[in-house]
Amino acid sequence: MTGNKKVKVVEKEGQEKKGEVRKEAKKVEGKKEKVEKKGNEVKYIIYSVAIIIGIFLILSFASKLSVGEEKHYVYNGFDFYRQNDVWYTQIQPPGEGKLYNLQLRYGPKEVEDIPIIGNPEVFLEVNALYMSFDPYSENVQYVGLAIGDLDTALIKVGGIVIHTACTIQDNDACVGVSIKNCENTNEPVIVVGQDKVAFVEQDGNCLKVYGKDIDIVRAADRLLLYWYGIMP
Repeated sequence: MTGNKKVKVVEKEGQEKKGEVRKEAKKVEGKKEKVEKKGNEVKYIIYSVAIIIGIFLILSFASKLSVGEEKHYVYNGFDFYRQNDVWYTQIQPPGEGKLYNLQLRYGPKEVEDIPIIGNPEVFLEVNALYMSFDPYSENVQYVGLAIGDLDTALIKVGGIVIHTACTIQDNDACVGVSIKNCENTNEPVIVVGQDKVAFVEQDGNCLKVYGKDIDIVRAADRLLLYWYGIMP
């Protein structure tokens, strides 16, 4: 075989090998495309499932919130409606033909855990009483809220005259007011103050409305719902 023929044979074999390499490369690329396509499909499925789960969790959470934030219910025959974080209902005192619209910060279901001790109803039979507080009480703003709610109800519904008082002397907060507490007077006095446990207790001429911070306000609403005959 001459040199030219050998060269041609080598070139032909080289071209055939290149062709085979290209075919293999195409096969590999085809497999790679299939793998990538399959991988994209798997990712799409995973993302879709994740989105569906996310939507389900959001709806579930929203459903729980809507159940937790009840807007209307009937309690002992009284309709309660909640709007702008305030509960509304109506009462008609015995012997009166007039309906009174009531506003409360808490509905009866939210204060069922607060006990009523004694007979606070006797305080509705007086013409006037003292509303007293400790001027050195912590977070006194909650005491103020509770006293405001009680004052409004006693004046509006009960027609009772309210006298502001302090349980102890303080030259800044208690200037010109009486010092009245459960130990130093025989006159009817309501003492609103701080305690770890929320409760309402009538003891003789003294009525205690106690709780921890916002629970003082809950205790005041518990007392109002008792006075209104909505809760026992």
